[in-house]
Amino acid sequence: MKNGARCLAAAVVCLGVTTLQAQDIIIETQKEGQNFDHYEEIEGKWMDSKTPATTAKSRAPGCTDGNKCGSRKYLFSMGTPDNPDPKGTPEPAAARFYPRFRSPGHYYVYATWPRAANATPVKYIVKHAKGSDTKELTQDGWGSTETGISNANTWVLIGDYDFDAGNEQYVELRVDASVKPVSPKNYGQVYADAVRFSSKPLEDPGQAALATVTPSRGGSAPPPQTAPTVVGQLKWFENIQDAQREAAGTNKRILLFFFAPTSARSQDLEKNLASPEVVEILKNNYVLARLNFLENTKIAYSLGVFKAGVINVYDAQGNALFQITERLTPSELAAKLKAQ
Repeated sequence: MKNGARCLAAAVVCLGVTTLQAQDIIIETQKEGQNFDHYEEIEGKWMDSKTPATTAKSRAPGCTDGNKCGSRKYLFSMGTPDNPDPKGTPEPAAARFYPRFRSPGHYYVYATWPRAANATPVKYIVKHAKGSDTKELTQDGWGSTETGISNANTWVLIGDYDFDAGNEQYVELRVDASVKPVSPKNYGQVYADAVRFSSKPLEDPGQAALATVTPSRGGSAPPPQTAPTVVGQLKWFENIQDAQREAAGTNKRILLFFFAPTSARSQDLEKNLASPEVVEILKNNYVLARLNFLENTKIAYSLGVFKAGVINVYDAQGNALFQITERLTPSELAAKLKAQ
């Protein structure tokens, strides 16, 4: 039997047939997810995270729907500025994702986490064919860093590496006593949600969310909301936070328009936004905000916008819904804003 197998393998080689093609592997951490049997918790007290789905499971492209599959989390702090956590120093925790490749290959390794993730530093240790590499990432689901942009619901690149076949290589997510919440207003939580191995860089890693606007818990009150600018029949907020506060009160979607006065693409889109068929949809269903792309490139890049004349759309909680980058006629734009 062994001799027969060798002959068959030789015949395949002679014919020049490639039997195994490199492909993406997504490993999720609950049994309803993809490749759950490739996941293992090796230290710490991990727990299920399922509700609400909008904050418990990443929406990054390719992930299982959060209404069908949750994730796993390590809760290391339940403190807030008004109520410090009595537990003190966090205990270590670790989990591993095993790709178990059947043939060698070069892969780009990504991780993702949901909105409720709130921890730094989180160590990702990649055991690959040539050794190991450690990266420290920040799971900033609430958008508490200087950009004010959440990095949840996107595939965050860890690095690209050569991998051998077999079961000895993995990505280990590890936290130790140095971990702290990014936002002191929310629980400190590290999420083991999903890891992705891709044979080439992702063209669509997912669209980042907006920071969550939360009510003040004592201390100084947030700055007052500024009045929107009226352009034609539409009201435009000049910053994201004001648009979010307005959306939270109306439960409307947020349309964020990155413009530039010198961009022909931006000028065309602005004309389409002012067309009667589009205006009616915007007034009824959207809170509008616009930022000058040239003056806000850091924010734009954080939100996956790399040129002027682009629209990002979010729900009232700031979760990304879709992006419009192509040139559309007014009727096409109206149909897209209405349908989605």
